[in-house]
Amino acid sequence: MSTTSPDPLQAPARPRLRDWQSRLAALLAEREARPFVWGEHDCGLFVADACVALTGHDPVADLRGRYRSAAGAARLLKPLGGVPGLARQRFGAEILPSLAQPGDVGLMLAEERPTLMLCLGAQWAGPGEQGLQRVAAALITQAWRCA
Repeated sequence: MSTTSPDPLQAPARPRLRDWQSRLAALLAEREARPFVWGEHDCGLFVADACVALTGHDPVADLRGRYRSAAGAARLLKPLGGVPGLARQRFGAEILPSLAQPGDVGLMLAEERPTLMLCLGAQWAGPGEQGLQRVAAALITQAWRCA
């Protein structure tokens, strides 16, 4: 009988904090009207901040403060395989988008650009020009457990 070894590039599973729901609600309230800013409040940092609220672990601590533009983010993410590679390596196990729970991370295309979103239940949210933007679950093509 063979066993499957874990993917060495996948983030280790971490348990959610006891108060993750109130911590996530506080993050959403604080970010609701905050506009998108590269390197401060973009899709990757937003979902990472949500994972910090849920688990206490920052999956992108080493990337923070290292870019301030789309080009800078692209340069930083290229060795990781872009946005999809970042998600595969830094968040939990990949799941079907239909199995995502609040706090999980999803991937969609927004204006032909891979964009990370946060599951809120029936909807997903991510930073936009006027604050958090919500989209239907049907737009999410891949998802990962925030754990």
